[in-house]
Amino acid sequence: LLKVKSVEIDLPISTPEGKNLLFEFTGKSKYKGFFGVYIFIHKITGHKYVGSSNLLRRRMDYYFKGDYPLSGQFLPLLKKDGLGAFSLKIFKLDSNKFSTLDALILEQYYLLNKEFNLNTLRVVNAGASKGEGVY
Repeated sequence: LLKVKSVEIDLPISTPEGKNLLFEFTGKSKYKGFFGVYIFIHKITGHKYVGSSNLLRRRMDYYFKGDYPLSGQFLPLLKKDGLGAFSLKIFKLDSNKFSTLDALILEQYYLLNKEFNLNTLRVVNAGASKGEGVY
């Protein structure tokens, strides 16, 4: 998992090349696409937020549209500073080699690093609605 290459995208995405790169790593549709891990990095402070999704495109739309509750540490900062204050790293996991559980394992690996100080929860779970720990 640690050998999976990521792509780093400067936000906000304003060029056709940037959009194509996003689509390549997340998928073009919010109903079908790729799973993986993403990291938001605050450009000024270097603070980081890590998350994973079984459908990266839909998750990115959630952040890009800005219609989310202001809970935790990351979302209020994203709302206050805007997308332009962040860069985005995406790790697309190949479904021929990995499962969606592998995305959770990679996310948990990063959560163990104190650099990811914008994450309120330090243990991944199988879904917010379930609240069941993976480990």
